[in-house]
Amino acid sequence: MHASADSQRPRPPEREVSRWLRRLSSWPLADRCTVNGGWPWARELVARAHRAGLGLALCWLSCGEPPGPPLARAPLGTAPAPVATPPAGAGSPAPELVKPITAPAPLAPVVPDYEQADVDPGNDFVVAPPVPIDDCPRRLERAQISFTPSVLPLKREKVGRSGREEVVACGAEQAVVYLGGPAKIRYNAAPTLTCRMALALARFEEVAQEQAIKHLGQRIARFKHLGTYSCRKMVRFDFVSEHSYANAIDIEEMLLENGVRLSVKKNFGALEAAPSTRPSQFLRSLARRAFDERLFSTVLTPFWDNLHHDHFHLDLARYRVDGTRPHE
Repeated sequence: MHASADSQRPRPPEREVSRWLRRLSSWPLADRCTVNGGWPWARELVARAHRAGLGLALCWLSCGEPPGPPLARAPLGTAPAPVATPPAGAGSPAPELVKPITAPAPLAPVVPDYEQADVDPGNDFVVAPPVPIDDCPRRLERAQISFTPSVLPLKREKVGRSGREEVVACGAEQAVVYLGGPAKIRYNAAPTLTCRMALALARFEEVAQEQAIKHLGQRIARFKHLGTYSCRKMVRFDFVSEHSYANAIDIEEMLLENGVRLSVKKNFGALEAAPSTRPSQFLRSLARRAFDERLFSTVLTPFWDNLHHDHFHLDLARYRVDGTRPHE
């Protein structure tokens, strides 16, 4: 049986393309286009375009790429599949461990370069000169203190009416002549002091300058003191004075840079009243800072007794006495 002439005649190219497009458009393309995230309106457009043979083109436009087979979904409640990690040395670097964050270590308390008051109550009744400190000359130089070494021989004797055992009643192992500190305050006579007391005095001068500027608007040019080293007992008590160890100083007057002279006797003010003048405020605030900030162990003012009505007594005894406030 021979084929007809129509069957043997070649089809026009456009009819051949149209025939294949119609076949492709007969596939469920709208369903397939929405499998991998196609746009929801693709199904409607493809359905309308079946007769025009545009289903495949719209699928490409809506899906971006021809869709693949639908992805299998894990049943609800199942754990995700573990991710394989390459073995060590397989070419990919091992994951870096996260180091735990640790809190910074607390800062150590700042130790002042000057000597502070002794606050140990266990040694209040020890009768002896102060214990020497390590590297005294270097510490004095670091504090910008000018000095010359001094020698105060130790003297032992029995002290006390009750026949107390023999103690060091005079002298010091570590003494210097204080020539000046960084605050640039001069003295009527160069004080002879223990190394500890020299360091404390330099700090006291700085505090005095701060208080003078605050209350008086002036700096201090000169201190007048009544003495530092004197081998004797206390006047009121049967005890060795810190003056016996060059571990104390008595300040009587202060000369300001503008020439004004202040004295404890004239400017401290009435003891029963609050300070009413700037010099009185200055003197009282200075004495309290000297004690409260532990510049000295003992600070005696006119508040303490009549023996100190005209000067400040400052020392570094092993015990503490606050004579900067009215008696309660």
